[in-house]
Amino acid sequence: MLHKAMDGIINLISNRFNLRRVEAIALGSTVVVDLRVTQVVNEVKGVHAVLRHDAFI
Repeated sequence: MLHKAMDGIINLISNRFNLRRVEAIALGSTVVVDLRVTQVVNEVKGVHAVLRHDAFI
């Protein structure tokens, strides 16, 4: 579950800011991405990756 959320945010960073995947991974592994558990009910789990608004200012 966490790897899907992180892969999605890495793709978003790479495409939106025209970065190579390795650069997006480096940014995503620092403090610019928060992973949040948003649902744990009846064996259903949800995780969201959130990009900080001030990450690229």
